[in-house]
Amino acid sequence: LLLATYPVLGDDAGFDEAREKVHTLLTRINKKEMAIINLVYFEHKTQEEVSRILRIKQQVVSYRLNKALCKMRG
Repeated sequence: LLLATYPVLGDDAGFDEAREKVHTLLTRINKKEMAIINLVYFEHKTQEEVSRILRIKQQVVSYRLNKALCKMRG
């Protein structure tokens, strides 16, 4: 079960390990992809909102997001 891999509240070691894993994965993507990941996953913006913020087409947002996720998956 995927939920079992997430740290529980109060588990500092698990949280630190998860944070390190995310940091490592984020080093695989470029700055443009990082901006989109940040807006979508950390600022909870839709692809349409991201396209307006970055002034690029929504299709470009979708492409870059998928590309970034593929890179992060390895």
